[in-house]
Amino acid sequence: MRDYGELSITGEPEALAATLRRIEESLTGGWKRDTETEGRMAQRVVRPGLRYCFSCAGSEERRAAALWLVEESPRELKVSNIVPAEIGNLSHDEYNALLNEFCDRFVLPSAKATGAVVTLSGQEISIEQWLSKATCRKLRTFSTANRHVWASQIRDDTSWIDFVASAHREGSTLPSSILARWLHEDGGLPEDVAYDLATEYQRARWLLATYDRQECEHAS
Repeated sequence: MRDYGELSITGEPEALAATLRRIEESLTGGWKRDTETEGRMAQRVVRPGLRYCFSCAGSEERRAAALWLVEESPRELKVSNIVPAEIGNLSHDEYNALLNEFCDRFVLPSAKATGAVVTLSGQEISIEQWLSKATCRKLRTFSTANRHVWASQIRDDTSWIDFVASAHREGSTLPSSILARWLHEDGGLPEDVAYDLATEYQRARWLLATYDRQECEHAS
């Protein structure tokens, strides 16, 4: 599954300040430092820390957007968000393409000259982060067999029950939001079915946890 990437720049305060100057001086290809938007945001945001806005004009390859670089601490700058100029949201691919362009063209060369450290992470997430291999196999078995089945039929599928029970037994912390995305993006289920099942998964885990807790109370 695709996820939103994360970009951070770390170093001594002097190195970060020099990196910011070099980034601004190197902006080309429709990118610019948007101090006007920074000023408007400064009047509305009460959270401490400096905020820098870098905007890019739209083209055939990208949508017009604003990238926000914020001061997480005196020794760290981090991209907090990238928002499109028009109403709506950026897809994971659109977001990451803009993040990678900003990083490759401006951040990395600037940081190389100042000694700051650049970290670009995320962008790909795996269901294996939350489930054992055995439970992953159960989930894939279920999704493969049910890509063209109505949601009402899926709920009674023994492979779905087997997956939920397995996730519960191993104490999986898989969020329902991640499960919904996996069922739709990787599992091939319709989006509405995927989100219905994720809601059912969350309720089933709650019921099973409640049952376990009551059993422990009765046993003691």
